[in-house]
Amino acid sequence: RLGLRRREIDRSESSPQNLRPGAGLVGVGGQDLPEAARMDGAGEVRILFQIILPMVKPAVSIVAIFTAIAVWNDFFFPLIFIFDDRYKTVPLAISVFVGQFRTDWGLVFASLAISMAPILIMYCLLARQIREGV
Repeated sequence: RLGLRRREIDRSESSPQNLRPGAGLVGVGGQDLPEAARMDGAGEVRILFQIILPMVKPAVSIVAIFTAIAVWNDFFFPLIFIFDDRYKTVPLAISVFVGQFRTDWGLVFASLAISMAPILIMYCLLARQIREGV
């Protein structure tokens, strides 16, 4: 369980950086291709999965990466509202290593390097879709 809350995902989905790729989702290809598929006898589910989703996959990939980065790196919102250590985000856990009089920089940078791994893996998995959409 990742500990992601629906509230955090809602907040990051409405981010202004998601407007540009998300605007490309509206009206992609018009109604010509779905209408042609209906005339050929394709059902709505087949039109969705074989025509519409392949066309919008690059924009959905970009929005997914932006949203994952925003939720993964969130610091201030969890700092205020999350009190249980089990639900704290990675940046909050890393901030424990920074003290007022002593900071273990080796531990901080090692944990930062490890915390980048899930986002880098997600980017590597979605990079092909992003390149195809450019």
